Amino acid sequence: MTSDAAFNVTVSAPNGTLPGTYTYEVKAQNGAYVDTSTLTVTVRAPVNHVVISQAYGAGGNGSGSTGAPYRNDFIEIFNPTSVNQSLNGLFLHFTSANSAFTGTPLALNNVTLAPGQYYLVQCAAGANTAVPTLPNPDQTNCTFAMGGTSFKVALTNTNVAPGTGSPVGGNIVDFVGAAANQFEGPGAAPAPSNANSVQRKSAGCQDTDQNNLDFVAAPVAPRSSVSPLAPCS
Repeated sequence: MTSDAAFNVTVSAPNGTLPGTYTYEVKAQNGAYVDTSTLTVTVRAPVNHVVISQAYGAGGNGSGSTGAPYRNDFIEIFNPTSVNQSLNGLFLHFTSANSAFTGTPLALNNVTLAPGQYYLVQCAAGANTAVPTLPNPDQTNCTFAMGGTSFKVALTNTNVAPGTGSPVGGNIVDFVGAAANQFEGPGAAPAPSNANSVQRKSAGCQDTDQNNLDFVAAPVAPRSSVSPLAPCS
């Protein structure tokens, strides 16, 4: 190892590690040369609820090679836990990137998701009807016409809309602000596009309550209850 060279450090939390922030001293040595740094690691409690794993608002936009690959907007739900999770009593809310939630929420159907199972909610269609419809949507009564490059989506356990403050606690189960003024954590999820949806990392398993870290913009890939299970380790 040469001076000022980069190197990787992997820290694994053993089963049973309590949630909290842990500080480690990392020492690199090459002969007489020694460099010491401090590494801070945050261990979070396991996720115990369903999450928004993907959201897309450009359905039916544009045409040709630069247009949307599917006709409809959609929101994808995922069960990252190790037990069955019911969607009964849960609601989806949508608004534009810088607006308050004022629209009518969508009640999710009374279904139960197995660990690693997805649930695809089909929303409004765009103008381009030449592109394919969504594959195997699980719920089709969503009328949200979401923004192609930004939006806010909330998952709640009552039909009361989220407020304008930090989307944490209360009736909020999960929240995604894509290029928006409201988000979980210190920053928003990246902007989607005609070609890209906003997707939760690790196939839906990563949930640190930080939209800027948990989501990426990636090629649209809707998954539904008939898709292969993707249980989180």
